[in-house]
Amino acid sequence: MKTTAVSIVVTSCTGRKLHPSGVALSDISASFSSIHALVATWRKALLAAGPRYVAGTLYGGRSFREAESVANSLEAPLYVVSAGLGLTSVQEPVPAYDLTVSGTGSTVLPILRELGLAPSHWWAALNEGLGKPAPIASLLRSQPKAIVYLAMPSTYLSLVGDELAALSKSDRARLRIFSSPAWQRAAPAALAKLALPYDERLETTAYAGTRNDFPQRALRHFIQALQGNALTLSEGRSAVEAVMARHTLRVLPERQKRTDDEVRALLKRHWKANNGAGDRLLRVLRDELLIKCEQSRFRHLWQSVRAEMERS
Repeated sequence: MKTTAVSIVVTSCTGRKLHPSGVALSDISASFSSIHALVATWRKALLAAGPRYVAGTLYGGRSFREAESVANSLEAPLYVVSAGLGLTSVQEPVPAYDLTVSGTGSTVLPILRELGLAPSHWWAALNEGLGKPAPIASLLRSQPKAIVYLAMPSTYLSLVGDELAALSKSDRARLRIFSSPAWQRAAPAALAKLALPYDERLETTAYAGTRNDFPQRALRHFIQALQGNALTLSEGRSAVEAVMARHTLRVLPERQKRTDDEVRALLKRHWKANNGAGDRLLRVLRDELLIKCEQSRFRHLWQSVRAEMERS
């Protein structure tokens, strides 16, 4: 797909990394008097970490692959909003790392809470400390005619929210935001009006998937099914509303609870037929076997089964 308009795709990093971590926030045991001290410590750890990988080879999972597919179809550069690296081009050499703004894992949230700060403060301080202050604003300034497609969950939009709100009105008008219906309902008006109005009815189209990859699937539908890159924001919103109106909400099946051991046994049973692919196995559990399994729980169980299968 080609377009005469300049396009840039920006997505969020993923918890699933395809290379072993060389630096993790959880390995840094210290108390910090300020966010700048935390950033300085993290920056030093990043510089000392190795080896380096091209950033596009670091991230796994369907959400990243969907965003990558859109960027390729638009012949557009792809950037990642990373809680550990700031705004990063997929062409950039980076260390494998483990730092998140989600509620679990190697998360920076407890430190931020102790300092009385929000994730958006971390984003500003991190990028400043890495020598790339206000990176989304800088990206827009460097490409004054580009349309920037932001596809990410509410967690990461909260991370960059202050920077987006501080953009000039003309720069904000060049954003197209893809996120959950919940984020759209709660977002500040100035940002909510930039969101394409996708909702749960997307799950009754050929672009169905999990809640975790909803923003990126919506973006792919917009570009591939609606040729949204050729539309103004107003036209794009109208086109999405028209498509959603032709679909009805999917009635969710009643799913059953299973223990961790039972879920692991089912993953092993269906592993070979699905080539061990996490997104496919999650769909098998939820849609075919009708088993409850939250995303983070599934990832933990899938990783343990993968390690066991690799040893056998």
